[in-house]
Amino acid sequence: MIVLNLYRFFCGYVHFKITGDFPERLMNQLSAQRISMWDVVRRKDEIELSISARNYRRIRQIRGKNRTRTKIIEKLGFPFFARKRLGRIGLLAGALFFVSFLYFMSGFVWDIEVSGNKTIDTQRIVSALEEAGLKKGMRKKGLDTSQLRVDLALKIDEISWAAVNINGVKATVEIREAKSPDERNRENQPCNLLASFDGVVKDIRVKNGVTRVNKGDAVVKGDLLVSGIVEYKDGTTAFKHSEGEIVAQTKRELHYFVDFEQTVEQRTGKTAVRRVLNFFGFKIPLFLGNAGEDSQKKIKEHTFTYNNMQLPITLIEAKYYFKKSKMIVYDEKEATKLAKAGIKRLEEVELKNKRIISKKEAVTKKQDGVGLRAEYICEENIAMEEILLFSTVK
Repeated sequence: MIVLNLYRFFCGYVHFKITGDFPERLMNQLSAQRISMWDVVRRKDEIELSISARNYRRIRQIRGKNRTRTKIIEKLGFPFFARKRLGRIGLLAGALFFVSFLYFMSGFVWDIEVSGNKTIDTQRIVSALEEAGLKKGMRKKGLDTSQLRVDLALKIDEISWAAVNINGVKATVEIREAKSPDERNRENQPCNLLASFDGVVKDIRVKNGVTRVNKGDAVVKGDLLVSGIVEYKDGTTAFKHSEGEIVAQTKRELHYFVDFEQTVEQRTGKTAVRRVLNFFGFKIPLFLGNAGEDSQKKIKEHTFTYNNMQLPITLIEAKYYFKKSKMIVYDEKEATKLAKAGIKRLEEVELKNKRIISKKEAVTKKQDGVGLRAEYICEENIAMEEILLFSTVK
């Protein structure tokens, strides 16, 4: 579509209206002569439309004795634009260059859009596509999309199906992720459920297998909770994939220590900015000199879009924050506060999927710092799978 619009602009076209008796008759005659028309709008007793400037000159011959009249609304395109601005050589040359540039750039891939991936990182897919021969800034001519999808599936084992399509200047990649061998075999793999931690059983939610514990039972790590070996009354035995949750009350401990004397890096307040323009993969530095080693770097990427499509132009801005080393001495109150903040961060990681029932903290002051021990009562699912090995079953 972009190429057709550029062609019409370069050749020039006329937007006009047809009035009189039965203006549709003139449109039928134009169609019979295979004259292309666009932007057709019906307005009461007249019709507005556009045709090329060359074909508009033929209308008087085509319409014959039809009782219709035509009136030009607007002349558009490069020939009319140039005629009005013949004295402005620079503007004319710039317009010509711009049109030529757009036409030339329409032959390249400007953007790559990936969809359908849930667990596979998008950047990993883009990198695999680059190895297969598809990347931003390359010419569309000669791209074999069928081979690209095959190469992509071969390079990333987790992809079961892929499709690569070129729409204008955008490459769209659709993928379907494959299940891992463990996921495919999981439902059919016989297993037990064992305790992953010491605790007291509070709730039992078993979907498959034989439950070996009751509410209120105390269990230790490694105890059998749900058996995948099912024995029937007729003496036969079946092996099942045990599924379910055994919720237990558990005790957890976290420790954190803060030294009174610490060497920290602090920002001086001095900054420097370095910018790089990435144009179709070519990186153009927009700065001179280096920022220096004693600095912390923070990078931002500014992308440019047009009609919701990302253009292959990126401005990379690196901001450097200069820093220096400094010795800091904390008192007991400050060190305790830092230890509490450290324990809080540990909770977010170590106790992420556990419900905390209660928490008790104990602070210990030492010669070189402050230690904090936090004791927790939690509720959590302690069931973990243990694959049944048939060679060990008698």
